[in-house]
Amino acid sequence: MSLTRVMAVLNRYPGARLMAVTKYASVDQTRHLIDAGVTLLGENKVQDGLAKQAAFVDRPALAWHLIGHLQTNKIKKAVTGFSGIDSVDSLKLLTKIGAESEAIGVDTTVLIQVNMGREPQKTGFLPEELLEFHPQLWAVSGVKIAGLMIVVPASSTVEVIRPYFSDAKKLYDRLKSVYSGVYTLSMGMSSDFEIALQEGSTLVRVGSLLFES
Repeated sequence: MSLTRVMAVLNRYPGARLMAVTKYASVDQTRHLIDAGVTLLGENKVQDGLAKQAAFVDRPALAWHLIGHLQTNKIKKAVTGFSGIDSVDSLKLLTKIGAESEAIGVDTTVLIQVNMGREPQKTGFLPEELLEFHPQLWAVSGVKIAGLMIVVPASSTVEVIRPYFSDAKKLYDRLKSVYSGVYTLSMGMSSDFEIALQEGSTLVRVGSLLFES
């Protein structure tokens, strides 16, 4: 599915945005997406993302977000090198991001990662943990929490995957009713982004599909 076909699906959902995941893309492949109009890009690793950005210093309108696990020793580089950190998976990490941001006089836009499938190999808050700790999260200075990044189990079955997205939307709506700065529900990837859009995603993270013929 090409970028054109992905956008054709996305355009059926007003207000929804595309993040092109370029972690496995070459510079030339990434340039093709950018030339086609993509401005929001996601990278999994700090060093890889910074290296990729260096090839596009002449494109100031681009927004690069970190969507992979952030190690604490890479926080400073992430805060200074990315437009947003979408994979905040603990209060400890959020607090350190906030402290580093305040030290350099910025507010870093972040998303809180939620492990909807409760998979032990994946990081992120469990839904009930987020409901318990959200006052502490939103009290951290130096960050702007824009919403949630949802991770769900991989499945090709609509009946299996849809309830995770539906429950995530309810969680998002509950937090959005409390915090005015919440506007992003990042859920859905190459294998399931259409289902995520149907369930209310405002941002899909699509990678491999963009490079298929």
